Amino acid sequence: MTLRMAGLTVSGLALAAAISPALAQESISLGNGGYLNVLDYVIETDGEGVRTLFVKGEPDFVPEPFGPVPSDEYARTYEPLCQTLIDNSWDSLESEEIDFVVVRADFEPTVNESEFIVTRFHEALFEVTEEPGCRPIPLGVGRYNGAPDLPSGVNATARYIETGPVPRRLTMTYTLDTPIAEIERDILENAAIELCILHADLVLESQSQYYEQIETETVAITFAEGPTERGIERTETFLFGVRDYACESGLSPMISDAIRGRTADENSAEQ
Repeated sequence: MTLRMAGLTVSGLALAAAISPALAQESISLGNGGYLNVLDYVIETDGEGVRTLFVKGEPDFVPEPFGPVPSDEYARTYEPLCQTLIDNSWDSLESEEIDFVVVRADFEPTVNESEFIVTRFHEALFEVTEEPGCRPIPLGVGRYNGAPDLPSGVNATARYIETGPVPRRLTMTYTLDTPIAEIERDILENAAIELCILHADLVLESQSQYYEQIETETVAITFAEGPTERGIERTETFLFGVRDYACESGLSPMISDAIRGRTADENSAEQ
C-alpha cells in the first residue's frame, strides 16, 4: 500500500507513517462480514485548497448481484471504514488538514451485458467533522445541493439515499438543525413535499436513465435528529407515491415548477 500526493505541494509522509495498524492491513473489516482490500491512499488538493483523502480498494463481496446501483447505496457500508480512520488516525488527519474522505471501491460486475470485460466503482463521500467524525454526503442529489433553501424554512440536509428496507421503496434520510419536536408537523410535512420535488425527482430520473432494473413505487422522506444517525432515537417519515419515475407530491405542476424556480434562484444568489 502506498500513499501518493496530487494537487498542490503537501507533506503526506507523516500521514502515511501514522496510519493505524487497523488500517495498515490490506483487508479492512466493514463490520457486516465484508472487507475492503485497501490498495492505495491518495491525498488530492483542489484549486480552492480543499483537501480530500481517497481510500482506494476492492471489496471482497459482490456489490451488484442484480445489476448496477448508485454509489449512494453503499454510504452506510463504507461509513465504518471512514470512522475507523478518524478514530485511529485523527491527529494525522488534522495535521494534514483533511476536509473530506472518499472511499472508492473498484470491482468487476457479475452482471455484465457487454461482450467486453468492464469495471465499475462506487464512491462514498464523507465530510470530516470537528466532533471528530464522518458525515456522509450523498451524490445522487449533487455534491453541493444536499441542503436546498426550502420555502417551508426547514433546514434539512441529505445524509443517505438508498433503496429499502421496504421493497420498491426509495428512502431519503435528512438531518435537521432543529429538534423534530420543535417543528410543527404541517411545516415538516411541507418540507417533505418540497424535498419530494427538489430531490426525489432527481434520483428517480437518474434511475430511469441508468438503473432501470430498480423498481420504485414509494419514496420515504425521513427526518432524523442530530448530525448523524448514530444514537438517534427519533425520526419522522413521510411517504409519497411514484409515477413515471416522478415523486407524487400532490401539488400541481405549476406550484412544483414555482418551488424549483424559487430554490434555483436562491442557490444562484448565494453563489
